[in-house]
Amino acid sequence: MIKQQNKFKIDYTDQRTMQAMKTGRRLRYFRKRAGLSQFDVELEIGAASGSISRIENGVTNANKETLNAIADVLEMSLLEREYTYGKRMDPPSEEDVTKAVESVRELFNKPWVFGYMIDDRYRVWKASNLFIKLSGVSKKEYENVYGRSLLDIALDPEWGGKFVDKNTYEETIKHLLDLYYSECGYMVDDPIYLDTIEKIKKVKFAWNYWNKIIKSKPLDFNHHDNRTVKFNFHGIKVPIKFSTIPFYKDERFMVIEYILTSKL
Repeated sequence: MIKQQNKFKIDYTDQRTMQAMKTGRRLRYFRKRAGLSQFDVELEIGAASGSISRIENGVTNANKETLNAIADVLEMSLLEREYTYGKRMDPPSEEDVTKAVESVRELFNKPWVFGYMIDDRYRVWKASNLFIKLSGVSKKEYENVYGRSLLDIALDPEWGGKFVDKNTYEETIKHLLDLYYSECGYMVDDPIYLDTIEKIKKVKFAWNYWNKIIKSKPLDFNHHDNRTVKFNFHGIKVPIKFSTIPFYKDERFMVIEYILTSKL
């Protein structure tokens, strides 16, 4: 009986090893970004020789205090820390998404709410009734794009090319690329991020601009003008500003809400 129970036990040792390897791999990326050697970091935090190598190779499970000390030296942001050894290490699960969708259901049913919900990988999971109504696309069609990245949808001529005014389309995509780089540009080993990059590669102007962003590394992009999208609703062009509202209980999700400033 005891042997049978052990057969179905989760191997938490294996799980911890995989997490340690992932954390180490990501710390190595941020260390190289900072232009520091392993020895440099060890000197800064007062660690023993070889300790950073062991952490980066997943041999050592560093405690939170040590990881925070390393992150301080590497000047990692809060989002970068969460991605490396916190809640954002892995994409939200199906259960997480279901809970998030349920939490915005009542809000998105209100007749004046115009927006959609995304996760920390910029995948769209839910759109408000007004957003669906004004776009002229059925709820069933929207359900087919849920789970796709915002950039993937915007770059798709059947979606972004249809709803955004063609005269400002490229500018809108560039602003989205700036935003995506700022929020997700450090996720270089994340499968969802890598899939989004493949989508960007397929659109020449977007890929060229993305490479410019990587070289220039803009720090301040989301100013007032960059928060305006000119939508095309059945031939009527309407400039609308948007705001980003993070979830209170689960910061991996946020609502992108557009504020209607003109009567349709």
